[in-house]
Amino acid sequence: MEWPGPVVLLNNFEKDEHIVSSYLYPLSSSQSLNEKILQRLKGAVVTVEPHIPTSESEIESTDALTGASLTCIERSGKTIQQTFYESQSQWIDDPIISQWRDPNHRVHQVLSKVNGLYRAWSSAQASPFSPSANVFSLQIGRFLADVGLPWHNNQINMPNEIDTSWPFHFKSFEMGILRAKGARVGDPDASGYVSNTSEANCYCIRALQQELREKHPTRRPILVYDHFDAKILKSAEAFFGPELHQISLSNGRNDLIHDLKNVTADGARPIIFTATLGNANGEHDDMEMICEISHALPLFLHVDATRSFDYITTLPKRDRHQLGIQVFTLGMKTLDQSLRSTDGSIIAGTIVAGGFDCDASAPAVALKPASLGVNHERVAYTRASDSTLAGSRDAVSILWLALQELQLGEAGLGGSLAGKGEVVLTVQPQVKLEDVESVISVMSPTTQHYNATDLEQDPTGYPIHENIVNDLRATVQSWKIATRSAAGYPFHMGSLSALGPVIGRFLGLLIPDDWVQARSGEILTARMETFGLHTAQDRSEFQGAFTNGSTIGNRVGIHVALRHFPDAFIYFSSESHYSVIKTMRDCDALTNRWVDRGPLYSQIPSDASGRILVEALVQQALMDKMQCLRRGEGYHMILFANIGTTFAGARDDLARIHSSLNAAGIDISYIHVNGALDFGFDNCGIALGPPGSTGPDELPRVQGITLSHHKAMGNMVSGEVICYSLGDELASLVSPIEPRVVFETWLYSQIYTSSDVGMMLQYCRANATRLVSGLERLGVATKRNGQELIVVLERPPAWIIEEFSLRPQGDWVHFITMPHISPETVDFFVERIASLERQCEIAFSYVRPLLSSSFMRWVELRRVQCGSRLGAKVAKLAQSLQPLNSAYDACPNATVNACIRGALSVAVIDEDEQLQAVFLAESLRDMSIRVGPILMASAYRDCTRATMEIGAQLVGFIARYMQAKLRTDEASYAMYLF
Repeated sequence: MEWPGPVVLLNNFEKDEHIVSSYLYPLSSSQSLNEKILQRLKGAVVTVEPHIPTSESEIESTDALTGASLTCIERSGKTIQQTFYESQSQWIDDPIISQWRDPNHRVHQVLSKVNGLYRAWSSAQASPFSPSANVFSLQIGRFLADVGLPWHNNQINMPNEIDTSWPFHFKSFEMGILRAKGARVGDPDASGYVSNTSEANCYCIRALQQELREKHPTRRPILVYDHFDAKILKSAEAFFGPELHQISLSNGRNDLIHDLKNVTADGARPIIFTATLGNANGEHDDMEMICEISHALPLFLHVDATRSFDYITTLPKRDRHQLGIQVFTLGMKTLDQSLRSTDGSIIAGTIVAGGFDCDASAPAVALKPASLGVNHERVAYTRASDSTLAGSRDAVSILWLALQELQLGEAGLGGSLAGKGEVVLTVQPQVKLEDVESVISVMSPTTQHYNATDLEQDPTGYPIHENIVNDLRATVQSWKIATRSAAGYPFHMGSLSALGPVIGRFLGLLIPDDWVQARSGEILTARMETFGLHTAQDRSEFQGAFTNGSTIGNRVGIHVALRHFPDAFIYFSSESHYSVIKTMRDCDALTNRWVDRGPLYSQIPSDASGRILVEALVQQALMDKMQCLRRGEGYHMILFANIGTTFAGARDDLARIHSSLNAAGIDISYIHVNGALDFGFDNCGIALGPPGSTGPDELPRVQGITLSHHKAMGNMVSGEVICYSLGDELASLVSPIEPRVVFETWLYSQIYTSSDVGMMLQYCRANATRLVSGLERLGVATKRNGQELIVVLERPPAWIIEEFSLRPQGDWVHFITMPHISPETVDFFVERIASLERQCEIAFSYVRPLLSSSFMRWVELRRVQCGSRLGAKVAKLAQSLQPLNSAYDACPNATVNACIRGALSVAVIDEDEQLQAVFLAESLRDMSIRVGPILMASAYRDCTRATMEIGAQLVGFIARYMQAKLRTDEASYAMYLF
């Protein structure tokens, strides 16, 4: 059997439980370090890698990476305490963080405990064959800490979807990974993104399914596999609804084709073949046989090369031929075309590429041709389509993978595997010859020993360029400035200013698996207790898991509910987070694409505050129930409710929903609640319980919750999902999480007490009240749900949206007073709006007499704002505008709406509050003003020249006093009559 890479495959091995672990690990090796020393052992190919010094005595400094000194000032061995003390120069104070400056505060006791972990883990000797102990990766971790990471970040949306008001990402590095790895399989313009292995594979499978929906809408695809990770495929089956079919490629060609013709209706249903070049059990798929199948049946190919991509794509041609390793090309073909291209390579529609970290939580790259799949609907909130599965992503992990790529380039440190049933060892670059000898010494006495040279490789041969180092330091420094006024996202961006340097000390360490498992259980148990599951018996009916954010948590929660009630109807409000409707549209089973009936979900309208309209929900549920009764089917309802996670921070009224549905004779089968932000502070009165249960207050118990870690508390992008689960419904839907997620969540739980969190919440609410009061004094329209942190206000000029990272939706933006937003920042924002009004008033005073004279009547000028009656009047005018002459095209509604939302258009009104004219202008994020058309009452038809002259002066004054640039185009000053 040939393997796609150098392996250590030990069979006939008499295992001593005290010496060798029984775990199976993927194997990575360094292709570029030096020539391999390959020796045939009994049933084994052993790759001896160059030894890279890793101990403190061997490594004088980490100049190997950057040329910069990663120094550690230790006083009495208190590294963590000293790091915390030195970080005070960058702290973003709030009522909790400011207390930490007191040397007697309890935080210092926690830091002492953390220091104990640091000392223990930094002195621990990693197993030489551990899949996660790669010296390059650990050194990059130390480098990341040295440039100032972690700081609060979020790699939200796709790599090419950049919102200029959100600079806290490393998307340029992510694009570099896509180009580099795509180029190795023939497509330097590949699209995709970096995530974990499970999500990357699911994303690729979804892209192929979307392609088939688009190009072959009547041909339902089937997912075929042999050795592919079954857990990932179970996730894909739940998330997207395809049918799975497993085969054995070791069967003969004729038997395979006969079997597949049966399940595909003689080829009427196209195949998405999911193939692996090495799974966790050491198995890989026979690509020659898959190519044979493609000659007979319509087929698209997806390849998981997580553990082997760098290796197989950087091998010299001679070695590739000798080892029998196939060449892959990323690209699209017709369904009926063979996978084998004319140049002999295999055409893969999608590929997942890994780096040289081999654990399941390590980052991987989903690669697809840019034209493959479909464009998702644009989301106003994120200013992008966000076709990712997870939505938010941790940017540090992505940078980590990018720096590995930059270090090694075409050299590659990919993964390779050994066979099932044997002991699998990971040969990392730091493995010494004596490590290999120690394994050989406990093998069968018949094993023939060998001699080999232990080649030592200095890590200085793989530097990160000084320009990159400087750019990263400058980037993090700029984040420290921008964070203070980033007020549009529900993220606590201040806590890592104090705790980031402490966490940074652990980026270059391996966090023990047993510690991670123990703390995970404790954290999830504590979370369940917070939501009313106080006894072990109560908790036995629920399962919890860590996620990489609330978006994936919502997806998981919905599909767990469906496993309990697979034919249920799902209901959610129009204000629900965009991830909910995305989850519905992704899944063929929910859209009922392939059967003759409507979708199994309904998006219910919301009221003005953003809460689901209970009457509309009841009406829709009754209609669906009647439809089921007519079919002789049972009816079940799954309710997806919101607690604060809407644009306006609305909370669905579960008590009223429950009582209204009961009155209509409808029971809720399952409730999942998204409290991504609010649940980070407290349980908001929500309790978990079995389906149909209620509490003493008659409030229904819910069966699932979603929350985020990076929102209320501000640690790395991640979250939790807890679901009612009597079986193992959750297991196949969640993917392995980075150990750092558990470590940071544990650290925060130790440092922040419940009273701290309560005080922090009150601080945020007080700042929200302060903001509303200031804006109302200026006449700015605002909306706020109770005492929530989210304040919705009519759109200000675009550059203010940019400056404060505000999130727009329609005519509104929201400002969220998270803990890093101080009272001074609130006052500064209010002053920016007030200054805008003063600048406009000065300009108005100059042109008011001119317009009064031209129109021969008293007039007043007012800035048009989205939330005002005046704004509504101007919008209505757009329906009846007539161009002054045939040289002008009809004034499009989009132009009028964009100018109204730009908050700089000026209306001219008379003493009876009647519109006389409107000077349209659109504000842009680059501190410029695009001059728009002029709308004028037809009575002033003879005043057009004067009106245009006055309009030019008006926008000129406004631009001058606001220090904005003026932009004109063919629509500028065009005259329209009403």
